[in-house]
Amino acid sequence: MNKILELAQGGVLFIDEAYLLSSSDERDPGRVVIQMLLDILADQSNRDIAIVLAGYPDKMQELLAINPGLTSRFPNVFYFADFNLQELNFIAKANFEKYGYNLTDEAEVQLEKCIKEAYDRRDPQTWGNAREMHNLYEAVILRHAQRCVAEGLTLEDVDLLITIEPEDIPIPNIEHITITRTQKIGFR
Repeated sequence: MNKILELAQGGVLFIDEAYLLSSSDERDPGRVVIQMLLDILADQSNRDIAIVLAGYPDKMQELLAINPGLTSRFPNVFYFADFNLQELNFIAKANFEKYGYNLTDEAEVQLEKCIKEAYDRRDPQTWGNAREMHNLYEAVILRHAQRCVAEGLTLEDVDLLITIEPEDIPIPNIEHITITRTQKIGFR
């Protein structure tokens, strides 16, 4: 932790999912990290660092409640709304574009349906916004790869290998879009 703090001097230390530092167990290493952050922020003589703690609102409130010094050291609290459907569609399509995939018009419609369904069913405590769109991208690419193998496509079929079809998009009534750790692309 000292090395990380040293590297962050003169810049920003961004701790995502910072609520993971909170624990009721006194032996939890997160408590040591919190104390180190408090010590740095209390030292007015040598402060050349901005520290940002990020996470889900309810869990961040729990983190701030474990030590009264945290609230006074982090007085600026910002809440960011979830992306709207238009923004999520843009993010999802940008993932495909970034990696050179093309969506057919029908696949684009199916993708938008899938995103809307996931958005409508989102749990505010766990919804990951852009992360959900990346998970969706990975799920589509896995389905696409499986379809391409089943159809016997080869490198000579390059246009087909980079084209996402509607059947590559998960059906819109799924509970939650995730790639489990047991699913893999490649050799077993």
